[in-house]
Amino acid sequence: MRSILRSYFYRLFHEVGFYVQVSICFFIPFLIALIARIALQSNGSTLDPMSEMLLVGLTGGKLMGSSSIPWMSLFFFSIFGAVRYHKETASGAMRNYVVSGYSRSQIYNAFYIGYLVFFLFLSCAITLGVTLPFIGTAWAPQGLNGWDYLLNLLLIVLSDWMLFTFMYFAFVWLKGHGFSGSFGILVYVGLSLFGTIGMLIVLIAGDKLSGDTAKLLGYTLGFFFTSNRGVLAGGNLSASPLGSFSAMGVDTPATRALASVDWKVFNISSCLINAAIFGVGSYFLGLHLSVKRDLK
Repeated sequence: MRSILRSYFYRLFHEVGFYVQVSICFFIPFLIALIARIALQSNGSTLDPMSEMLLVGLTGGKLMGSSSIPWMSLFFFSIFGAVRYHKETASGAMRNYVVSGYSRSQIYNAFYIGYLVFFLFLSCAITLGVTLPFIGTAWAPQGLNGWDYLLNLLLIVLSDWMLFTFMYFAFVWLKGHGFSGSFGILVYVGLSLFGTIGMLIVLIAGDKLSGDTAKLLGYTLGFFFTSNRGVLAGGNLSASPLGSFSAMGVDTPATRALASVDWKVFNISSCLINAAIFGVGSYFLGLHLSVKRDLK
């Protein structure tokens, strides 16, 4: 397996495409953040803490109160990773490893580690690009203590690992063909609709929706990992996974019930459960497919 990794990293670091991809992941977020910093300074705003920009870099988050590129690390990895995996299968590299005597599980695990490193490079480039223009600004985010912020970062890392593993499974399943990247995005968008549907139900139902029903809706639809990502991006583990209604000026029994719940335990628990289901499950499903597939 060590030889496979050496071969993978040699090809990775000697390809011009790798540096182009990392540069794209750095400069696009950097330009967005730089323009945002200039806009904030020109308006005399002081709400530009470095700690909040770190959340934007790690999750896609929200920039200047509106959505930026959603889940940037997943977006770029789904495209660049699919292209790279297809190149590995089309070039016959994996077939050569089998002929050389390596087991399919060794090949799967070696490439899993290799693509994880590739994903980390992209993620670090995005995070550096977003945070660099805000170096020197305030650090402590308002309303969060240090331990909650650290816990939030750890859950983001766990969520990123889960999403990476799910995308790697999609590459293995579809052999890196063009649809594999789109497949991961489509599934992610589909799951994210659960939280959006919940918010729309609360808004449409208005006073007709009871507080208990609203809480049940929040617990049910808020479980899916994309709703958790929204909570993590906001940096408030106690926030409702269905979003904040107070900013929209909506005041009903349902919205008051959702606001009265401290969602911290639920959000942490659902992050851990989702990681176990989607992360561990995707890893072993991909391993099963890789072992059963004839690479020769």
